[in-house]
Amino acid sequence: MKKILAQSLVSVTSVVLMVVTPAYAELTINSSASKTAPSSIKTLSHAQQVPSEASLIKLLEVTRMADMMQSMSSTQSEMMSPIIESALKQKDLAQMTDQQRQEVSRVLTQYSQQLLADTNQVLLDVAQKQFVGVAKKHYTQAEVDAQIAFYSTEVGQSILDKQPKLMQEYMKVLVPEVMQVTNATSEKLMPKLIKDLDAILK
Repeated sequence: MKKILAQSLVSVTSVVLMVVTPAYAELTINSSASKTAPSSIKTLSHAQQVPSEASLIKLLEVTRMADMMQSMSSTQSEMMSPIIESALKQKDLAQMTDQQRQEVSRVLTQYSQQLLADTNQVLLDVAQKQFVGVAKKHYTQAEVDAQIAFYSTEVGQSILDKQPKLMQEYMKVLVPEVMQVTNATSEKLMPKLIKDLDAILK
């Protein structure tokens, strides 16, 4: 049972991270993907210039990347309880008493929150570093300057104000569906997986 519970926790956390990590990328990249034209005509050299690291860091600051990720971290914690309860309904765990189920839920929630908190801090650092490297390959200095200018406007800030709530609602409806599909698919494939592994390990 211990092994099953551990696997359940890993599965639950992986699903959350699987959904949230691309969402981080979506927030980082799409929030920087404004098509707004520069307010003034740039020289050709400036238009082709590789953006500086300082300007890309400024872009992340203006688009509130750290705040968005912190907001999503809070959303993750809120989502963990129903996801864990869903995981505890597996057939292999049906023999647990109500008290055991409550205690297991408490332990898994505590552990998963710590795991996600530690992971999110690493993701924040990695996301910033990797964004700078990738953005230099695709953006010009003029494009970065234009995005900074746009997101510094009232309209740009209004969009950013709405993103945390938008992503919170999006994640709340998405993750349960992902879990449902994942669990159903896992139950369908598990017998064959066990059979194949038994054939190899016998």
